Amino acid sequence: MDPTEIQVTLSDFPRELVYHILDEGARMYPKLAYTLCLVSRWTRAISLPHLYSGATLKTVSQSTKFSTCLKESFTLKENPHIFDPKDHLRGVWIGPASSRVVEIFRLADHLTSLALSVDNLEWLINGSVRLPVQRRMLPPRSFKMKPNLRLLVFNEEHHDWRWTFEPGTLAPETDDSPLFSKVTHIQLSEYLHHEDTELELAHWANLSHLAIPYRPGALDYPTNVYQTFLDSESVVSTLVLVVYTDILPAGGQERVMEEIRVFGSSHPGRVEYAVCKRQDLQKDWEYEQRGGASIWDRAQPAFEPKRM
Repeated sequence: MDPTEIQVTLSDFPRELVYHILDEGARMYPKLAYTLCLVSRWTRAISLPHLYSGATLKTVSQSTKFSTCLKESFTLKENPHIFDPKDHLRGVWIGPASSRVVEIFRLADHLTSLALSVDNLEWLINGSVRLPVQRRMLPPRSFKMKPNLRLLVFNEEHHDWRWTFEPGTLAPETDDSPLFSKVTHIQLSEYLHHEDTELELAHWANLSHLAIPYRPGALDYPTNVYQTFLDSESVVSTLVLVVYTDILPAGGQERVMEEIRVFGSSHPGRVEYAVCKRQDLQKDWEYEQRGGASIWDRAQPAFEPKRM
């Protein structure tokens, strides 16, 4: 028989194998997940959870529609259980400032990853406490039910300190926001403007990992912010210095890597580095939500002592 005449259909394979292949494909490729939702009821049941596992919301309109969608539930004919979109949401990226970030956070009890602009982070902090001018929008259970969070902060370049929301930055009530004790990892998207400025992080009580973009010469200050992150009183146990290869000046990467190595030798086991492109920030985050390696997974030790 001519091999070109051989025809294979899905029914020729064990159903369990087909399910596994489609499930993995839907997890890694959102467009495939969407297509499978349109093919049949049983492929829809496979792919729909993956469509809601992560969301990138770049307009206020998208945030509004998505928060409305999370309030709805429906029954899948190929699944005996009611499908509740909010039960599958693990990560969300929200750009323009909107109170919808509070609503989405309240609804999704299984969130593990947040990518927020500084303004949306402020919305979340204000919404987590009772203020004189507004009621508390996030009840305490919104934090008790959730696992620990990894936070990516973008659009923070206009103030080095603002993203920290240290005590006294906002209303006095916000100093005790439960959000501060839920975040274990923080990644910044932009360079610090003033590497000689001390930043207060003690109120992020459970923060263990901090990732900050690094540029040539940032460690030249006698007292630099990176050193303060690793002081004995610091809450940070691991500092990841991010090297943006696409915006470094010519020859800058070699210099940066040497500076990081020297700095890491003074703090063995506590300084790591990760190489990536600034333009891929959103793409890398979305890849992580689909099960790919995060910046924390990709980070390498800045200095490894030679083995004797």
